[in-house]
This record gives sequence, structure tokens and C-alpha cells, in this order.
Amino acid sequence: PIICITVTSSTLWCLGDLSAQYIEGGTSTPVAKSTEERDQMITSSSTGLQRFLPPSLRYLWSKDWFTVEIGATDSSSGFCLDARRLVATTVFGSLIAGVGGQMWYKYLDHLVLNVIKLENRGTRFVITKWLIECAFWHPVTLFTFWVFVGLTGGGDNLDQIKRQLQSDFMGTLAAELCLYTPVDLLNFSKVPLHLQVVVCNVASFFEAIMLSYLHNLSAQNEKNGGKH
Repeated sequence: PIICITVTSSTLWCLGDLSAQYIEGGTSTPVAKSTEERDQMITSSSTGLQRFLPPSLRYLWSKDWFTVEIGATDSSSGFCLDARRLVATTVFGSLIAGVGGQMWYKYLDHLVLNVIKLENRGTRFVITKWLIECAFWHPVTLFTFWVFVGLTGGGDNLDQIKRQLQSDFMGTLAAELCLYTPVDLLNFSKVPLHLQVVVCNVASFFEAIMLSYLHNLSAQNEKNGGKH
């Protein structure tokens, strides 16, 4: 059921980004303490999609507005949760990894069985599926994640995202392929088609942690002048 897949995928990606932010120690963006501070932050840092919004709507898009301070005390600033990044990652998990993943696995099965005409569950069948998955699905979804989360969840502009991709895309893709290769081979050889996206949803929890962490690290390196 598509609703079940959507809910499962979005939940796992949400938990994955929460875990990544916890590992990072919370966002480094300070929480504004007054309306005047928020006004100054919004007008001085209109990046990404913010530039296309009228000033009256930038409150709804500013990173500060969506930064939630948890566990703060008089002597400690607590943990700053970047809720906008969390929402962007969750939406990606729901629409791309969830709904898109279900559609992809059905198409991939049709392609290999009916177009390429390989025997179901045979060795060539499994390897062919895996090669197509590695050549198309993983690079496309990783690229989509980087651009979507960068624009909507990180406040990055297209030039920043381009530099991040040039610097870190291939290394992140290699890490994703290492994570998913055993999952894909198990999926295509043993798991029924209608359950394959469920298996990938479980792996997506760890992928969400990895992608959220690496993407945010790349974005911070970019903002700090490319220092690693």
C-alpha cells in the first residue's frame, strides 16, 4: 500500500536526520532572541529560495525561524534542532525514496523481465538489476537529495550546491553504493517485489544518517571557505 510505504519511508528518513543532527551536536546557527535580531538575520542572509520570497514571507523561510532550542538553561545553550532541514529530509524520504522507490522497483522489474527478458531470480537477472540500480537510481536520487535539501532545508544557492557536488558527490555516491550493494543483491534475489521497497526503507534509515551528515558537513565546509 502506497500510504504505508510513504509513512514508513518518511518516518525512517525523519529519524535518520534527527540522528545525524544529534551526532553533529545540533545546528551551529544561533537562535535569535528578539524580533530585531530575526529581522537582521533574514535581511542579511537571503540565500537559496529565500531570494524569491517577498520580505513579508521570509519569516516563514528563515533558518532561524525553524531552529528549535532543546534543553537550554541559563548556563547552557542546549541542543539546536534545525527543523527546516528535518522537514526537507522527511519530505524527500516520503516522495522520492518512498513513492518514487516503489514506482522504480516496479519499472525495474518490468524492464529486466519483459524488455531484457532475463529469467526471474537468476544470477544474470540479479546482477543486471543491481547494475542498472547503481548506474541510474542511486546517482539520480543522491543528486536530487543534494539539490532539494540544499535549496529547501539548507538555504543554499545554486552556486553553493554546484561546488558541494563537485567536491563531495562522487565520494558520497561511493559510500552509498557500499551501503546498498548487499541490500540490493539480497533484495533482487530473495525478496518479493512488493516488499523490496520495505527492505530498502530499513536501509534508508542508515542512508538518511549518512546523507544528512555528509551533506551538512559539505555545506559547512563551503560556508567556511572550503576547509576540511
